[in-house]
Amino acid sequence: MFLLDEGWQANMEKLETQVIIVGGGISGLSAAYYLEQQAAAGNYPLTTTIIEKAPRLGGKIATHHSNGFIMEGGPESFVTRKPEAWELCHELGIADRLVGTTNSGKNYVLHNGRPAPVPMGPGAFISTPLLSGSGKLRVLKEPFVAPRSDNGDESLGSFLRRRIGDEMVDNIVKPAIGSVYLGNVDQMSVAVSFGQFAQMEREHGSLVKGMFALMKQKRAERKASGAPKPPKKPTFATLKNGLTE
Repeated sequence: MFLLDEGWQANMEKLETQVIIVGGGISGLSAAYYLEQQAAAGNYPLTTTIIEKAPRLGGKIATHHSNGFIMEGGPESFVTRKPEAWELCHELGIADRLVGTTNSGKNYVLHNGRPAPVPMGPGAFISTPLLSGSGKLRVLKEPFVAPRSDNGDESLGSFLRRRIGDEMVDNIVKPAIGSVYLGNVDQMSVAVSFGQFAQMEREHGSLVKGMFALMKQKRAERKASGAPKPPKKPTFATLKNGLTE
């Protein structure tokens, strides 16, 4: 959520503030929305102007409709474990338009000119044509790969190549990440995009060990609180008519 610091709030109480936001993508639009919300809540006089060079707003988000099909020219969904987009949809009153992924759905990657399903389980992983035998062995070695000694930031691609190998990154991770973030994993910060991965390596030395530890922790917390298991939220979500809604 975009928050105003105390200095901004003090100034806005005294005089009308004009804010210019450069870029009408999701970041610029969200910044404008939260500025307006906070100004209205505090009765601050505020004028917000968005400057965008393209003939439309939305930035990389671009939905196209053709012959009854919905096609995304940019990201086709968002990750729900990061709550900002999910919460924004609820704030905007469009929660009823949210559509989550289903267990029956499959994601495909174009491989050697043919679509191949992304492996979602042990059996599918063993049989997938997206990885060679050596590529699969490299992924299975992940729990035994030594963690990085330097705690500084690195690219998501560099991090995952160390942990699970080039084949897994290039053939499966890159297409999956690209469909959500519309970015190059070798240019994305692991701390910003998938900080929990870096934390798992620091605290447990491995992604696999970290994931098991996280599941164990959540089970223990539920048992201690006596709370029932919460309804499972879809991993990815979008809007019924595309993200440009």
